[in-house]
Amino acid sequence: ATTTTTEATTTTTEATTTTTTAAAEAIDLVVWADEKRGPILETLAPKVLEETNVNLVIEVIVYDDLREQVTTTAPAGEGPDVFIGAHDWTGPLSDAGVVAPMNDFPAETAADFFDPSLTAFTLGGSLYALPFQMEGIAMWMNTTLAATTDAPATFEDLTTLCDSVLSGDQACIALPGGADGADAYHMFPFQSAFGGSIFTFDPGTGYTADTAGIDEPESIAGADFMAGLVEAGYIPSYNYGNAQEAFQQGNALFWMTGPWARGDAETGAAENGFEFQVITVPTMEGNTPRPFFGSQGIYLSSQTTPELAAKTFIYDYAAAPETQQALYDADPRLPANKTVAEVVSADPIVAAFTESIANGQPMPNIPQMTGDVWDSWGAAMLQIRNGESDPTTALTAAGEQINGLIGA
Repeated sequence: ATTTTTEATTTTTEATTTTTTAAAEAIDLVVWADEKRGPILETLAPKVLEETNVNLVIEVIVYDDLREQVTTTAPAGEGPDVFIGAHDWTGPLSDAGVVAPMNDFPAETAADFFDPSLTAFTLGGSLYALPFQMEGIAMWMNTTLAATTDAPATFEDLTTLCDSVLSGDQACIALPGGADGADAYHMFPFQSAFGGSIFTFDPGTGYTADTAGIDEPESIAGADFMAGLVEAGYIPSYNYGNAQEAFQQGNALFWMTGPWARGDAETGAAENGFEFQVITVPTMEGNTPRPFFGSQGIYLSSQTTPELAAKTFIYDYAAAPETQQALYDADPRLPANKTVAEVVSADPIVAAFTESIANGQPMPNIPQMTGDVWDSWGAAMLQIRNGESDPTTALTAAGEQINGLIGA
């Protein structure tokens, strides 16, 4: 692949003190990463050059632009040889023909990574990226407001606790997806707890876009359960910002979101004098919720010319525990690497989110999971949250719309 520098900051090892001869003979390997991961991968450049005579060309791209730029440049033989991205890009990128499978990924290396992180990047039986990070939903709990660190095991326990300690405008569950902020992702635990899903999901084979899924009885039952909590006042109509603000100010007992909110929770606790912990989402009528989880990884471009060099970089250097640790430190959510997980397992917040992911379900990574599908699903759940429609009516209509979108 050739190098494009549009909207990118380029760093190459030719700018180091490496000898001119080595730099001139080196094979260039173009790596696209965001501002958090780019500097980490750049630190590998001297070692990679010395040991493999491959010159890493690190280009920092705005994360939100990465997918579009790869999709645009790769068909022309331009863009990166290797790039970072989310697991739910796998289907669209594969469909566009811009990523290559890693069918020769060493089994002994794969054993160092949690199965869910690998499953997230697997499509049609092929692995498309090396994972380095996972994330999923759990519940942040204000233990000062609760006057206990005992985690409610069931939603009945949770609502009983809310009834006993809250007053005035204090919220029981600050859950994104209400007000003006459609957000099916955050509300999926309710549908999944009753066996609902978007499309057909099998843990062994992944997703099949044969039917919308959200209009089936199990999905509707989960939405009914959530609607009951909304009607009873336990879940206010909050968008993400409302939910964050309520928890940060100490006015919400629970905040249902992911590990990316850690800094916000810590800031709120420090400024408003409360303590918190993270717990898994309680059971609902005896059913264990399956929150969506996502994974971040390093893809191999289908257009890469130095394929062996690219795979060597991914398999031997990016997959190394020390690199995985550095990537975790740069953005501490949840590690995909087992060695890193052991190092950080003493952190109770990491442990709680890891347990939640163990119960979880990967976000769909198939091409049919388009923005239009998310929008239709999210809009239906928003109507339910805001009391504008009942679950059966809203989800039946959304199911028909999604089936039309996927040609089912």
